[in-house]
Amino acid sequence: PEWLGLADWASPQTRDTLAQSKFFGELLGLGPFLGAMVVGWIPRHRLAGSLARRRTSLRSFLALEMRMNFLPCLMWLAIALFQDFEVLVFPGELFADMRYSGLLAALNILFLFLMALVLVPWSVVRFWRCQPLPEGELKERLLALQGRSGVKTRAILSWGAKDSGLANACVLGPWASMRYILISPGLMDMLSLDECEAVIAHELGHARHGHLSILMALLVGALSTGMA
Repeated sequence: PEWLGLADWASPQTRDTLAQSKFFGELLGLGPFLGAMVVGWIPRHRLAGSLARRRTSLRSFLALEMRMNFLPCLMWLAIALFQDFEVLVFPGELFADMRYSGLLAALNILFLFLMALVLVPWSVVRFWRCQPLPEGELKERLLALQGRSGVKTRAILSWGAKDSGLANACVLGPWASMRYILISPGLMDMLSLDECEAVIAHELGHARHGHLSILMALLVGALSTGMA
């Protein structure tokens, strides 16, 4: 707080709260890193345009990169905010008592699990501004492919704007009720119908063989170990 110039107007209690806050600490720690990322994307924009032989606006490119790359940072800040919430709700003696450390760790793991299961797929689809696939032969073929694979999803969505330069596809969500298949318009324009089917078949394979569940368990386990 003193470094930020808050010592002159903030009360001692407010300064102590800010100094002990995990959220504000992580925010200050991530700020320079996120700023350096944005600066690094500027030359990458020119390289991506040269490789794709199609120029995209710098604004669209940076907006897409920020939406895609800042979301994990926002999730990390959400975890830090939840830990600050625990400090407000539970008495300070609880954190000093080792008998309750398992309870607090379990609460953190539960929060991580719910965020990974529910919030991540829901927020990614909205944060990345995914839209329904346009009607046409490609949509019909991809839906038929999904039916043959036996993999259930909430939807197959278009991911990103055409002028963003993005050419990619992915699968989100370990279980059918929260699972989405994403494919970008840039990739759809670049590939033939058969090639698009092959790409989506690859993503469906990840879901069918449980790769996302394994990844989610490893991620939650690694983060919960650090939090505990």
